[in-house]
Amino acid sequence: MDFNEIKQRAKIVDVLLKRGISLRYNGEWGSAPCPLPSHKQGDKDRTFQVNTRENYFKCWSASCNEKAGSKGGDVINLVALLDNCSQYEAAKRLADMFHIGTSSHTSELVSNEKKPAPHRETRAEVPKGNGNKPTSQKDSSDYDKSSGKNNGYLHNVGLLLDGILKRGEQEQEEVYLHRGKKAAMTLVKQSYLNGKKEAQGVAQ
Repeated sequence: MDFNEIKQRAKIVDVLLKRGISLRYNGEWGSAPCPLPSHKQGDKDRTFQVNTRENYFKCWSASCNEKAGSKGGDVINLVALLDNCSQYEAAKRLADMFHIGTSSHTSELVSNEKKPAPHRETRAEVPKGNGNKPTSQKDSSDYDKSSGKNNGYLHNVGLLLDGILKRGEQEQEEVYLHRGKKAAMTLVKQSYLNGKKEAQGVAQ
């Protein structure tokens, strides 16, 4: 775990936003009521300041300055103070929060895995002197026709479902559920009948 990388990439402003703390800006400085546990309870003065360019914080209140190490520091110091944990644990939490170091670790794991053998495409050989297509392969023209037909049918079904699932602005929930169920049953029944007719046509 690289502490310097965490200090550079994990911004104090983002850490505070994730905790519901917004800053009021004046140039490169942002200020807010101090969120540190060492700060005097109930004090709403904006003594807590963050330098957005250098990524460090400082509280100018007397209550925070009474304790060494509580008056300012970097992003790791801040999380350690807010969560009452060690510097190492704070750095670990920041790394997880901002996904620092995970990409390189993932790449290393992938590179160490055994790569599968390259796939070789095999084609059926056509007998010489014969213009017929290989018997082991389905006629591509028939397949395209079937595929296009199915795609068109599924597209229409999708449009019908969109209409069924769309709820009116003033439609009550009970009415919406009853209408949706009835329409869905009708769609299933119609799909079954169409499939049955198609199957009978193939059988003939």
